[in-house]
Amino acid sequence: MALTADAAYFTDSNRPVLHRMSLDDPSQVTDVPLGDGFTFQEGATNANGIVAVDGGARLILVNSVRGELYSVDPTSGEAALIDLGGADVLNGDGLILKGSKLLVIQNQLNQVAVVQLGDDPARAEVVDVLTSELFRVPTTGDLFAHSLYVVNARFGTTPGPDVDYDVVRVALPSRGR
Repeated sequence: MALTADAAYFTDSNRPVLHRMSLDDPSQVTDVPLGDGFTFQEGATNANGIVAVDGGARLILVNSVRGELYSVDPTSGEAALIDLGGADVLNGDGLILKGSKLLVIQNQLNQVAVVQLGDDPARAEVVDVLTSELFRVPTTGDLFAHSLYVVNARFGTTPGPDVDYDVVRVALPSRGR
């Protein structure tokens, strides 16, 4: 979910749309079709994590199956691929914004890509990858103090009374990284 001044936006992994819920009237939910700039692959997990940037003037979302980030106009749905300089964020799930850094939780890869956003919204750079032997398919997370907390979803594990689910704390890299 991404919050702007007037709406909450949600991705739809199975259709090339965003769902927009008015903050003034939560019963008012509309679909915002993603523009032709978004590459959709039928039958796959497409749009997944989403964050608002630039004060809500644009959204960034991840296409999990393609490993791509997109800059999206929240009003029109027009989407533009963000050039990662040949890198990808395959299996991207949760997105967390920390200043000019975007943390992309890559579930099946058991890692978190640290993406440096710049002045040009069409370009970004993967500058680090965070890992932990405690990751067991992390899907979402949040920041507190100088740590990242991620939720292990344990996809592929049959649920049962003896199956544990947990949250893992990972220290964030120092500012120089």
